[in-house]
Amino acid sequence: MLSRIDQQMYYNQVDDLYEIAAWYGIAISKGHAFVDGNKRTGLAVMLTFLEIQGVSIQDNTGLDDLMVDIV
Repeated sequence: MLSRIDQQMYYNQVDDLYEIAAWYGIAISKGHAFVDGNKRTGLAVMLTFLEIQGVSIQDNTGLDDLMVDIV
């Protein structure tokens, strides 16, 4: 599931932090690794990845609803 991100980074030369974060969210949300909570987990991983990279999202209100709409 997470190898999708490596493939995007290598083969499509994706190096933008926000795009990589989006790929994490997509891979986890659509990978259905869990019975419930895939979209919430995908969002949490996206935000955690950005935080590790030094990008802090101050107001994440409504992102969970946006994630459901996107995926």
